Amino acid sequence: MNDVYVVILAAGQGRRFWPFTINKSVFPFLGRPLILHNLKRFAAAGFTKAIVVINPADVGFYMDLSIPGLEFHTVIQQEAVGMGDALLRVREHVGDSPIFVVNVDDVIDSSFYKELAANVSAKQSFLVGKKVDRYVDFGYLKTSGDRVVGIVEKPGVGNEPSDMVNLVFHYIHEPLKLFKILEHQTSERDDVYERALDAFLREEDVHYLSYDGSWYPMKYPWHVLINTPLGIKMFATAKAG
Repeated sequence: MNDVYVVILAAGQGRRFWPFTINKSVFPFLGRPLILHNLKRFAAAGFTKAIVVINPADVGFYMDLSIPGLEFHTVIQQEAVGMGDALLRVREHVGDSPIFVVNVDDVIDSSFYKELAANVSAKQSFLVGKKVDRYVDFGYLKTSGDRVVGIVEKPGVGNEPSDMVNLVFHYIHEPLKLFKILEHQTSERDDVYERALDAFLREEDVHYLSYDGSWYPMKYPWHVLINTPLGIKMFATAKAG
């Protein structure tokens, strides 16, 4: 996997994370910042290159950061104007190499990273989806057989195209095609990346990888409690009661 770039999108300002005042990607979680969890897990799974898209306030944090076995550098997104803009900023660095697009906010089981690596070796673009038994306010995968043919963002209860939520672990084997779509994609909402990805899926053969482990999106401050061992136990107990 020496030609694959892991692209971690970590430039968001985390306004919904108030009253915590620092970017979620460098927030100490289970003893280390979220970004460090991501980088170490990808390195352990055999990935060797990574690019982290960051905001200017976090430059100092990354200056002396090193991960054994992982060559990584940072790209600054001066203004947090969305995932689409963030991804376009890495284009000149990756060239035509395959990319693995990751949202730093998503916490999943560390054991799944090996499966991600195994599927990357097949050189087939794929997205990761998680089946849900109730509506959640995220994007959903529109599927046909084992293919993903579209993304529907926050469709509303009863309008879900499937029971599979989109997790931002996206392997794109030929990213130049996605970059070209992103260049011309516009939207009045913060969904340029999702719209471009939806258009890409209609043109390309992209499969999905089903993930059935734990998933803890870090969007709000109370997720810091829920996503700790004690918090997870308390949350599970509360749901059972």
